[in-house]
Amino acid sequence: MPLYAYRCANGHEFEQHGKIDGSDAPTKCLTVIDVESINCRCDAAVTKILAAPSRHFPGADSWRSKNGV
Repeated sequence: MPLYAYRCANGHEFEQHGKIDGSDAPTKCLTVIDVESINCRCDAAVTKILAAPSRHFPGADSWRSKNGV
């Protein structure tokens, strides 16, 4: 399962494993806030953070090998 990053409206960031189709994506922030020694959840709306893929699998026909990069 891929790992997705999320950011809430209050600026908290967290990561969660999820399905590719996004059917199990969180809708509220999962960050726990310690307020006067009472643990509360942030529960703000979240959006998915888009990032570049972390892996590149070059092959013999890749652009980099053809152009000497």
